[in-house]
Amino acid sequence: MTKIFYFIVLCFSFSLISCSNSNKADVKNEVAKPYFEKLPLSLLQNIFQECNSIDITFYNSDKTLNLSNDNVKHVLSMITNEAPLKLDDNLIGHIMMLKSGEQLAYVEVSLKRNNNYVIYHIHNEKYYNQINAKGLEFFSKFSNN
Repeated sequence: MTKIFYFIVLCFSFSLISCSNSNKADVKNEVAKPYFEKLPLSLLQNIFQECNSIDITFYNSDKTLNLSNDNVKHVLSMITNEAPLKLDDNLIGHIMMLKSGEQLAYVEVSLKRNNNYVIYHIHNEKYYNQINAKGLEFFSKFSNN
């Protein structure tokens, strides 16, 4: 009788352990997902191909930049195709992306320690993409943050 009791307790213990481990794996996967929509790849590629000049305005300084041709591609390559995991709204400036003087996109730039991203405003929609390390270095040079 006691052998049967111990066998039942052992089986019950294994079932509890296996259930608790599967729940932990599910929670870890849910936490890592971004909640913000990134710019669709087709729009990102269109901007990269069509944009031939950008105007950058920094809010906390008297600096503005007007770039064209290859310099535009260099700045655009500083924006990744990944969405941020959270928003801090530490706006340091904005970028006007232009094609022959016509606006393709209005983009706000947010820099905060370990959370750097841009907000694209296109077709009355907002899209969020991270800024890479080179972008952080570039934008930090011109902002007073």
